[in-house]
Amino acid sequence: MDNYAIFGLVLGCMSAILDLLGLAIPYWNYVDAGFISVNKGLWVACIGIVGCGPIPDVPGELVAVRALMVFSLLLMIAAVVCFLLQKFMMKDKVILTKVAAFVAVSAGILMEFGTVLYAFSPKVSTSIISLHAGFGLCVIASLFGIFGGVCMRKAT
Repeated sequence: MDNYAIFGLVLGCMSAILDLLGLAIPYWNYVDAGFISVNKGLWVACIGIVGCGPIPDVPGELVAVRALMVFSLLLMIAAVVCFLLQKFMMKDKVILTKVAAFVAVSAGILMEFGTVLYAFSPKVSTSIISLHAGFGLCVIASLFGIFGGVCMRKAT
């Protein structure tokens, strides 16, 4: 494999891992009111030392963000698998590398749409809320996905 292929594969894998971590942790936003702090992820909210629980009354925008992020994670995994299949098993099927590159770039763009929707939706994020680590991980994952797809395409 050439350098572009290796770099594209590493970026694709890192994108999937960072997106999975971003989806899993309850730190998409953070509010510190002095006497109490609240961390909120896509699935649960944690209130100070009280504990964590599911988010009640999930707004439609948050459902859309969840769907975009999970779908983009699945697409990124599919891109990496498709790329590996072409490089190690189906070496004569060059079209698989192009498909993997397109799917990886598409996954990165969908991740970016999800994070932008989260950041600018008034029902999900307000001015008193600070965006936190999970959000940042997914932004970085989207960039890795896009650049990984570009490197995969250059590897053909």
